[in-house]
Amino acid sequence: MSSPEETRNEETSEVEENEEHSSIQWIPLTSALLLALAFLIQMQLGVPALFLFLAALALSGVILLMWRSLHELNSESSMDFEEALSLAAPSATEEQKRATLRTLKDLEYELYVGKISREDYDQVSTEIRQKAKELIAMQDKAMSELMEKANKRLKEYELLQESKVSKNQNSSTKEADNDEVSS
Repeated sequence: MSSPEETRNEETSEVEENEEHSSIQWIPLTSALLLALAFLIQMQLGVPALFLFLAALALSGVILLMWRSLHELNSESSMDFEEALSLAAPSATEEQKRATLRTLKDLEYELYVGKISREDYDQVSTEIRQKAKELIAMQDKAMSELMEKANKRLKEYELLQESKVSKNQNSSTKEADNDEVSS
């Protein structure tokens, strides 16, 4: 007898497979409609409008593919548009680190052009470098936590795939046994 969690996983995978098959069925129809629309645009508005349409279509396709891949990565729960954008945005620590390193670069330039003395540069540079080291250490700690989480999800995914393979092998073995019995 299967556990409730296994049953839920089986139902979820069946729903995902049905969604995938239904979306694949629309590809030829959508392609034909887009081709007809491209032809109409070219006939009515000319070649430049056609290129704009094709560029917009390509961009939309890339966005759709990225959205689907992000959705697959976070398949336990649905992801809204704001969450998807936040994945690409730099963290506050990253922004602070960039600002600190930029300040250090500006300080080096000011030393080079003679706006500040070497002693002032050494004093301020030491403080800025220490702050940059702290920010980098904070980023490394956050990254190690994310890596642990990613490795955990990867192991869960591998176990899920292994269970699917063993389940398929068991069902094919049962079918083969049934065929031998009926023969």
